[in-house]
Amino acid sequence: MNRLITCLLVLVVVVASAAAAQAIEGKIIDAQTKAPIHAAVATLGDQAVRTDKEGAFRLEGTGEILKLRAAGYKRREMATSELGNPQTEIALEPFKVKGLYLTVYGVFSKKLRGAVLEAVKENNLNALVIDIKGDKGFIPFKVDLPLAEEIGANKPILIKDMKELMGRLKEQGLYLIARIVVFKDDPLAAAKPHLAVKDKSGAVFRDREKLRWVDPFRQEVWDYNIAIAKIGAELGFDEVQFDYVRFPDNRGAGFSKPANEESRTEAITAS
Repeated sequence: MNRLITCLLVLVVVVASAAAAQAIEGKIIDAQTKAPIHAAVATLGDQAVRTDKEGAFRLEGTGEILKLRAAGYKRREMATSELGNPQTEIALEPFKVKGLYLTVYGVFSKKLRGAVLEAVKENNLNALVIDIKGDKGFIPFKVDLPLAEEIGANKPILIKDMKELMGRLKEQGLYLIARIVVFKDDPLAAAKPHLAVKDKSGAVFRDREKLRWVDPFRQEVWDYNIAIAKIGAELGFDEVQFDYVRFPDNRGAGFSKPANEESRTEAITAS
């Protein structure tokens, strides 16, 4: 009898969940030009999709609030009941970023962070660019990423509660941009020499700052940085800025593949 009751309860939960799921369709456009917005993100519950070239999207999920965002636009939330038909046009307001930049240590320092926030207020700015992986490959907060832990990329942990900090910054209405330095990565190159750029002698290359770089041809390097970007998105950053997406400026540097104009261009644009 107890087993039967349990099965019935599970069935009720499954049916209820299925009933709550719904298909949502619409078209996201620029509020000023009325042009479709390509690659905007529509989220319902835990499901998210990007719009096509016509600004159209379709997703199935649960919940009553549809969340919409796109680079260069203000985020918008709306009740699913507001969608009248599949052709419903949803307008996003263009957003011009005017902000300041905080390094890994700048965002950690209460003094520097406070001064920057005061400057933002006094000058009617609206955004902050924050390093989540800085020029030295350092991540200032705890991340659930085995490779980062293995290479010591987030030691020491400067920011104990990144979500809490993000919440306080969001309360001030700031548009937050996560900056990730990609191929200039001293911890990764040091811990994984097979991923590092080499010098003429075959040793690990160092630049003028004595920092090591990782090989732009290596898929593992791209995967690592994409994983960090996903963490940034999950934390609530509005946008991700990849920096140092290039080869080191040194003719004697060696890579896992022959480096010429064609192969370099392919590595940067296709990865």
